[in-house]
This record gives sequence, C-alpha cells and structure tokens, in this order.
Amino acid sequence: MAIAGVFVLLGLRRGLAPLIRLRDAVRSPDRSDLDPVEVPGAQSEIRPLIDALNAYMERVRAQMAAQRRFIANAAHQLRTPLALLSTQASYALRESAADRRQEALVALQASSGRLARLAEQLLTLSRAEPGSRRPRADRIDLTEAARQVLEGQAPKAVERNIDLGLEETGPVPVIGDGTMLREMIVNLIDNALRYSKPGGSVTVKLAASNGEAELTVTDAGPGIAVEEREHVFERFYRIAGATEEGSGLGLAIVREVVENAGGSVTLGDAPAGGLRVEVRLPLASSDDGAR
Repeated sequence: MAIAGVFVLLGLRRGLAPLIRLRDAVRSPDRSDLDPVEVPGAQSEIRPLIDALNAYMERVRAQMAAQRRFIANAAHQLRTPLALLSTQASYALRESAADRRQEALVALQASSGRLARLAEQLLTLSRAEPGSRRPRADRIDLTEAARQVLEGQAPKAVERNIDLGLEETGPVPVIGDGTMLREMIVNLIDNALRYSKPGGSVTVKLAASNGEAELTVTDAGPGIAVEEREHVFERFYRIAGATEEGSGLGLAIVREVVENAGGSVTLGDAPAGGLRVEVRLPLASSDDGAR
C-alpha cells in the first residue's frame, strides 16, 4: 500500500505539473497584468485552457480600454458645460438690474437642463456597453413602449409646434432589455423633435413583418447627408455647422442598444426631406417568455 501510495503521489504530481506551471506563469511578477500567458512545453491537454484564459483576458483588456476612452471623452464633454454654468452663475451674481439677472438665471436653468440630459445620456451609454450589466431578456411590446415615450415627449412637441404622431396596427413584441429599448426610443424621438422645424411633424411607425419588428421614426428636419450617416453613430460626433444643441450621443446610444438586442439601424431620407431612421429587431415568438 505504501508503494502504491508513492506511485499515486508521483502520478498526481506529474499530471498536475502543467497546471502548476500555468499557475506560476499567471502569478509571475515579470508579467504585466492581463498580458497573454505563455507556458513553454505545455501539453496539448492543457493548451485549450491556456487559449481560453488568454481569450478571456483579451476581452477584459478591450472592455477596460473602452471604459478608459469613455471616461476620457465624458470628462472632456462635461468640462465645457460646467465651465459655462460657472460663468453664467457669476454673471447673475454680478448683475444688479432685475431684468438682466432674470435673463441670466433663465440661461443658467437652460444650461443646467442640457447638462442633466448629457449626464443621463452618458449613464445610458455606459449601461449599454457590452458586459456592463447583466443581460436581460424581457418580453417588451414596442408599440406600448413607444406610446409611453410619446406621452412623455408630447409637451416638448407642443412647445415647438410639432405634430407628433404614432402609426401602429397592434402589439409588436420583442425580447431584450426593456429599460434600454425604451431609452433607445427616447433618443430617437428626442433627436427628431430637436432637429425638426416648428410647424413640422415627427411620425413614429411600428409594424411586424417577416419575423422582424420594424420601428421607423421620420422627421421634417434638415436630414443627414449620405457621407455623414455612418459617422453620426460615433460617440460625440457632431455634424459641422449644426445649429441645434446636442451631445452627439443620441444615435450612438441607439446603435449600441439595437446591436445588443440583435438588430440593426439604418438612416435614409424621409418623404418630406427630413431624416428617416429604421430600426429592425427580431420579433418575439409566442413561445418566448419574460425571464
């Protein structure tokens, strides 16, 4: 029994030797964090584990790099409006005339609203990042979600004298993160209202066709030139000469949310000359349920 025990111990030590070398390679002080692990002479049985570990670290590196870029861009975008708020507050404090002070306070309130919207969009974009939150598979009726968003955006449409309408023929169920899908609709409608001229119209249309949910938002704004249409999905991208206030995050959020839900988003020309945004998502089957 003693001899058998010795042989078993030697066999275990020999069998575990590649794993011990892998452990030592990961712990090595000479290796930078998240660098690929190399184990010279590793047996073919352990090679899949090493490859999986390196692939995982590559994904972590990519996510960390994306987060660093996001934080740097967010800090840059927040710096300007914060400086503007400080300037407007100082101006209001210095003014002795009531009418000028009131004007400065109104401008300060408008700037703080834009800053709040920017912070909200930054948070939404961060949540839309792959791997930033636990994936959800809610059963969402896009028609009902769009109706709720339109009700919330109606005051803004009335203020700008824009006809905001919904065309639908019934429920359009999809599977995805309900919060993010609603935020996607918010950004589409907010963009359409922001760039539409007073007296124009914004129409949201929902339909189900060929196993896909189709969400279309058309406006009566200036539209987007063909050569700019891919760039506007980039974060913080602003079209040269644009006069409307914006953060350049709306369509970036839309694409992130849609692609995470397995869909696609395209831009085109609206019949009235404005922009037409079409979102396509996989239609939920009758067997899909909320999880």
